[in-house]
Amino acid sequence: MGLRRTTLVLEEALYRQVKQVALDQDKSLRQVVQEALRLFCEGRLFPRRGTRMPRFGAYRFHVKGPLRRAQLYEDRV
Repeated sequence: MGLRRTTLVLEEALYRQVKQVALDQDKSLRQVVQEALRLFCEGRLFPRRGTRMPRFGAYRFHVKGPLRRAQLYEDRV
């Protein structure tokens, strides 16, 4: 796998945070940035658009289908 060089322009505060994470994890700055970018591209850092929230079949509240807060507390409203 080939490597590409690039230049990142970061705010000073963000640079210090990333550098501290690298020191805490005993990794290089490059490793931390690569890992963060990889997680972002895989959609594990932030959910991608169009991803659906998990649906659950039945609850102990005897509600089936998508569960809404209002359905649980109908008697209290």
